[in-house]
Amino acid sequence: MTSAEIGMVVEGATGPSLPSGIREGVVSRADGNPLFAEALVTVIAERGPDTIDTFRVPETVEALVAARLDALPHSLRSLVLDAAVVGVSIRAEALASMSGLGPGAVKEGVKDLFRREFLRPAGGGEHEFWHGLVQEVAYRQIPRAVRSAKHRAFAEWLEVRGSEEATDLLAHHFGRALDLAVEARESKEIRQHLAEQSFAYRVLAAGKALRGADPGGAATLLVSAAEALGEILAPDLGLVGEAGGLLVTLGRWSDAIDLLTPFATSARPAILRALGVAMCKLNREDPDSEDYRNGQAYLERAAAHGDGDALASLAGTWKGIDESKVRELYRRASEIDPADPYPLGNLLEYEVQAAGDTSSLQGLRGRISAAIDRCRQQAAGGKNLPWAYYDLGKFSLLLGRPYEGLEAYAKAVDLSPASFMVETSLASLHRLSGVTKRVPGLAWARDLLALAHDDHAVRDAHDRLHHMLHDQDGHAVV
Repeated sequence: MTSAEIGMVVEGATGPSLPSGIREGVVSRADGNPLFAEALVTVIAERGPDTIDTFRVPETVEALVAARLDALPHSLRSLVLDAAVVGVSIRAEALASMSGLGPGAVKEGVKDLFRREFLRPAGGGEHEFWHGLVQEVAYRQIPRAVRSAKHRAFAEWLEVRGSEEATDLLAHHFGRALDLAVEARESKEIRQHLAEQSFAYRVLAAGKALRGADPGGAATLLVSAAEALGEILAPDLGLVGEAGGLLVTLGRWSDAIDLLTPFATSARPAILRALGVAMCKLNREDPDSEDYRNGQAYLERAAAHGDGDALASLAGTWKGIDESKVRELYRRASEIDPADPYPLGNLLEYEVQAAGDTSSLQGLRGRISAAIDRCRQQAAGGKNLPWAYYDLGKFSLLLGRPYEGLEAYAKAVDLSPASFMVETSLASLHRLSGVTKRVPGLAWARDLLALAHDDHAVRDAHDRLHHMLHDQDGHAVV
């Protein structure tokens, strides 16, 4: 803005009574920035008429905001700092919980902050900062250890509310509390507790992100969750297995191996299965390698605990090597749980391929229908995605329901975070090529996945190139 326009902003905010020297100083220091001018006018107004002639104009907008914060009574300044940690969607109940003040005192304090134009109503009983810069400056004024405690206090308030929608916020605030506690060299006990909470909520939030078709967000959460493990003496192995499974779903083989290898001596099938799959996928170009064989060994250990999916995954590692062994392993896996879509779907492919027709399906229609029900339950609960839709698509085609099958495949493609998923499912349909004329919609589904595979391959290549050219902090590698 021009100097004349800034002058009009100042006069509109203060009226003609502002001494000309102060007005000219505001216009000069604002340097065309209306935010600076408005903030400076607010500071001058707060100082009162007795000091307005001698007020020294700060050099930056940040200094202006800091001056306003410093001028607040202690109780109000404390509320602003708490609100700065919350960031957005600020509720008086949260501030009361964090500050230890009574609801009445907080309510009056918030009203005062409205009048002083620090906060403003945002609807639905929530508040927000008048400007993001105020929140940023206030946040930076809080010492690291205190900031960590405030993030923890807000996260614990969110936990009490028990809202599933709060998972992302809990992951963020417990994560920030942990990061700041580490920087502030807080006690091991404090870091341990925060790491446990941070790990748990980051894994939960990653699953939520993946169900919401946000693989990038899920990957970021899982990598940060893995970093928190270093502070935990005895991690929840169930959550470790879940995190490893999510990394495998994302095709992050190396990350999954790094996360799970320290727990390879456990007897948890989910950990052993995810580790085995990751090792075999990472080394699939060299199935004779020691790492590939070790991956198969982990799958065998998981299968020994009655894990049908591990046995089915083991079958997949023998494809192209020993097809008769593949078929036998799928049959054994399917016997563990006859309605499990994963082994049943693969077994059907091999049975149809061996027979050269679909006659073998007649005696299995009941199991196929049960598997379809399982897929629908998984999809409705946001579990086993996108595989629940891939399996549903295949079963629907085999039962002569082409349109249901194509709809399921379209959903599966939309939810696939990595190209290997489309590639695997496309190979599955190619295995049924001998019965294309007997299975309505099979050719259409194959064409759909072929197009989707090309698109995913391009995106995966772009992501790999970006990763090669940038370090972990997102800075370009020179």
